[in-house]
Amino acid sequence: MAGTSSRSNNDGDTAMAICKSILGAFFGLCGLMLLSLVLRPSNPECYIEKLYIPPLDKASSSNDSQIINSTSIDFDLTFSNSDDVAKFFYVDTINMTFYYCGNNLSLAIANMSLPKFNLAHKGAAHRVETIEAFGVP
Repeated sequence: MAGTSSRSNNDGDTAMAICKSILGAFFGLCGLMLLSLVLRPSNPECYIEKLYIPPLDKASSSNDSQIINSTSIDFDLTFSNSDDVAKFFYVDTINMTFYYCGNNLSLAIANMSLPKFNLAHKGAAHRVETIEAFGVP
């Protein structure tokens, strides 16, 4: 009988060890999930710093037909990474389409792609571009 009591004691120790392992794994995963929520990097931000469409410039005193008939669109985009967690972001190629909308009409008037780039920690990147519009009514 002494052997039986020793064996049930070992079974109890093994069951307790398995329970401790399962509980440890559970709380470890909960901790990792909580950490990933707290330390989640935020997305980089994008701002339109400047947008200039020459024919819409009412402040210009020039009646130059080149400005009035221009189909160019100038813009300056700023991307910023203010995240404390992410050291850098890899920004893939950005495809942009400009639309003319009016009178129940929506026409694509310009397409362009910004090439891929890296955005450093606490950094900013500017993309100054000029594109030519087509098919503007």
